[in-house]
Amino acid sequence: MNEQLSNITTDEMGQVLRTLQQSNVFILAIDIAARLGLRGNHESNRRHIRSIVKKLREDGSKIISNMTDGYFLTDDDAIYREWLNDKTIDAKTILAKIHKAKQMLKDSAGQGLLFSQKIHDGCALIGV
Repeated sequence: MNEQLSNITTDEMGQVLRTLQQSNVFILAIDIAARLGLRGNHESNRRHIRSIVKKLREDGSKIISNMTDGYFLTDDDAIYREWLNDKTIDAKTILAKIHKAKQMLKDSAGQGLLFSQKIHDGCALIGV
């Protein structure tokens, strides 16, 4: 188990969940940390809240998030499904970039992918 996840208390999880339930707008991790009275630096508090949110999601809470606005608890399955779909697309994009980087490492001259007839898009091959 992740060390950060093992340091999460049931009380903290309840406080974060209540904070999200009481908000009708997105709330930043650092603002949630302040409401919990967490001590420590900005980044460690933000990571701790992220770990709590991860655990709450694993336990079934439909918490959506983005990089600019923070976290929001929704009860709308369509909104949550759309957020999950966006995360899947993000993951596929990241995997495609990693694949391309690995291919470039294999090709010491770096020319193989530059002139390849295959175009990688997510996990699909186009123009094979």
